Amino acid sequence: MAVAIAIASATASATDKVIQVTWGSGNKVTAVISYPPGSSRAPTLFIAAERNGGMNAPLIQGFANKALRDGLVVVRFDYAYFAEKGKPSIGLVDEVDQYNAVVTEAIKDPRIDPRRIILSGKSLGSVVAHRVFKQDTKYMGEVLITPIFPNAEDADRLYPDLLLTDRTAAIIVGNAETQDAPIASIYDYLKDVNGKVMLNIVAGNEGFSLGGDTADAKRANAMNIDMALETAEYWVRQIGRILPPAPTTKPVTKPKPKPPAAAKK
Repeated sequence: MAVAIAIASATASATDKVIQVTWGSGNKVTAVISYPPGSSRAPTLFIAAERNGGMNAPLIQGFANKALRDGLVVVRFDYAYFAEKGKPSIGLVDEVDQYNAVVTEAIKDPRIDPRRIILSGKSLGSVVAHRVFKQDTKYMGEVLITPIFPNAEDADRLYPDLLLTDRTAAIIVGNAETQDAPIASIYDYLKDVNGKVMLNIVAGNEGFSLGGDTADAKRANAMNIDMALETAEYWVRQIGRILPPAPTTKPVTKPKPKPPAAAKK
């Protein structure tokens, strides 16, 4: 199928729409659809939050902003258990149903191109996103931010058939993560992977923080988090076949050489 290339645009005029999505036996979850400037159909990124963070957590919002900058529609939502201050369902069955319900409802929006859907999630959200992704081949690809790979066996159970995917699956992890995705476990799990799974290791812990509380450390943390989210957004662009944002600075030019001084008489 031929897919048009989208031109990246700024986010200054982005607008949000809050929707109530019905799932299960008439239950509701809240989702937010954020639109880039313009009125034409656009590729769309769906983002599922981590276990203890909602759709307005800084990393989720930061990722959404980068996708909006690049001209995508972005859909975020809060799990029902998060809104009710409860716990995830056993086997994440309810959370998968909620993600599916949000996608089904959101793609009715005339701004969303249903042929260009990218799924993503962070931590627990990456487990949910992958299970939704596996259920339907219409999704273009998935971006898994700090997935849960404590060991190869658990990774294979949490992300069924990930190693066999025939669509792009990008993984972004921090090199200082020691519990949910230790580097040794990641390499062990991915040792027989095919060429569609793209591993990206950046500095930092599960939140891409480098640690420290001085002013310089906070600045370094902010820059590192931004770089990690740019890495995630790079793969969104690759999957969605979207051009990167136009440069915001003028290229450096060499100064013209001064004419030789006139010889003194």
